Amino acid sequence: MLSRIDNSSSMLLRSTNSTKKTEETGKLQKSSLQSQDNVSTEAAELNISVDSFVRSKSSEDSDLSESRSSGKKSSAVDVSKADKYGVSKLSESERSEIISQLKDEQEAIQAKFLQKMTSGTLGEQFRQWSAANAQLTQDGDGIWKFIASGNYTVDAETKAAAQEAISDGGYFSVENTSQRIFDFVSAFAGDNVELMKNLQSAVTAGYNEATKAWGGELPEISKKTLEATNQLFDDYYKQHGA
Repeated sequence: MLSRIDNSSSMLLRSTNSTKKTEETGKLQKSSLQSQDNVSTEAAELNISVDSFVRSKSSEDSDLSESRSSGKKSSAVDVSKADKYGVSKLSESERSEIISQLKDEQEAIQAKFLQKMTSGTLGEQFRQWSAANAQLTQDGDGIWKFIASGNYTVDAETKAAAQEAISDGGYFSVENTSQRIFDFVSAFAGDNVELMKNLQSAVTAGYNEATKAWGGELPEISKKTLEATNQLFDDYYKQHGA
């Protein structure tokens, strides 16, 4: 189940990124590329998630105290005052950092997932399934169709970790995943309502792309995640009288 949500969110992010390239000038993209190496290093030193970067619930003093005691650098963004729509209010450079962090985080998750899928017992099950279903693997989405088939078993530890990840408050929960998708769009669009609307269409396109790769209807949690993401957009538009 963990991999199912990873697939959906990954494709939503990729589709949103692609649409941005056609809707906006290359100014922000250039800034993002220039800062990516520095941000990757900073993120590793901070050892924090994107959620912590944009929506920390601890006070600024607590963050500073913890940073000093651990020897880690403090974030350049005052996350203690951010809310679920806070990303759109950040400066261009701060939004570029968030974009880079989201990309790095997603790539790391994807790499870890693919490593899991191609090694050990699960990897062997995938190879056997691929050999028996060659007609389904020619489009490059065979790995997702394999997961959708349900014709495999996982160890108890992996199953428990997946269940924890999609539960309330988990990394891949409906609330957290929808917020990351919205943050990614907000980081690109800033506070541009019309661009937000265009990028919302890209989110829907990404969901449809994920459905195609899946080979059928996505799991219920993916549908709920899309609904929660659209609700964030709707609430944002209401705030702006759109």
